[in-house]
Amino acid sequence: MESHKQLSDLVILEKLKNQKNQNCSFSCQIHKTQKKIKLEADAIDPTPKYQHTWYLKRSPYLPEYIADAELDCFREVIAQELLRLLNPAYPKTRLVKSDLPYFRHVISKEIPGFQLLSNIVPFAKLENKIINQKYRMLGFAAIAALFVNEIDFKLANLGVSSEGEIIKIDGGRSFMDFDKDGWDDDKIRLANYNITAKDLNLCPKIKNYQAYTWLDEFRFSYYFLADHLPENLPSIRAEINEAILKIILLPDELINDFVKHYLDSEKYQQIFYQEICKRRNMFRAEAIKLESFRNYLQSDQANKLLTSFIQSLQEFKLTKKTKLDMPRFEPIITSFYEVYLKNTTPTVEKETTSPSKSRGL
Repeated sequence: MESHKQLSDLVILEKLKNQKNQNCSFSCQIHKTQKKIKLEADAIDPTPKYQHTWYLKRSPYLPEYIADAELDCFREVIAQELLRLLNPAYPKTRLVKSDLPYFRHVISKEIPGFQLLSNIVPFAKLENKIINQKYRMLGFAAIAALFVNEIDFKLANLGVSSEGEIIKIDGGRSFMDFDKDGWDDDKIRLANYNITAKDLNLCPKIKNYQAYTWLDEFRFSYYFLADHLPENLPSIRAEINEAILKIILLPDELINDFVKHYLDSEKYQQIFYQEICKRRNMFRAEAIKLESFRNYLQSDQANKLLTSFIQSLQEFKLTKKTKLDMPRFEPIITSFYEVYLKNTTPTVEKETTSPSKSRGL
């Protein structure tokens, strides 16, 4: 993990604009609504090692969109920071305020060497790198997307770091289930966002979960990455099992403290706490139906992951170097793991997947 100084949650964007003469530069990146902010050392901290680059996603400056824009900021920060909690390779994401009343924005830290998967063409090159494990963690990214109820999981929202790790970005369309009835788009309003054993078994393909986009790219033709990967790649299945175990180990108390740290709205604290717990509970109920996951739970690898995950949580920093209250959470995590392990039995019917029905969206 990089040792850069993190920005305060209350960075005033207009002040940053006025610091252009202090080596603070803005340039358009990828989308019109995203800006690249390069904050040189003397703009934030006198020590050269604290030079860093962040990406800014602006909220729309239209009064009728203020509430929706703020909620989208909440979705993205909670989703992306939750994934960083599970995988420290994910970039820090922060909620920031403009000096204009009621406006919030999101900034995320630059990922070294980041390249969008949608730009890796021909796509056969991308497929081969995943199969040969040059690019890793697609399995984690797919499970993470299901966990945070991401519906815009297209290749343009995924990229690979200089370390060869696939990372999901742009979480503004996460946690869509709780307010989907208010959307005009039937593809969202009527969607099924439940987590099922069938999808966990097919992952990174999906069958029941109705995302808006899923590992696809439409610029050149209708292309679905998961359709071009061998079924049940051992490397991807291992990532999936590890991701599931981390998710089901998260206790209510930790989730509650986590959400409250990032959001000051009691209304949305409760909403996001309930959504995360609900989706974690789906994983707890559905994952145990998978033979591969039950076998994984009985392995030494699972026990080692429990230890390493607790250590990772102990080292995790929220904002302003605040840490989780792990002396309180660790006994809850280990106790749940022991009980869940005891309840793992070989009597659950094995899943069978028909190749003709295992295609994605």
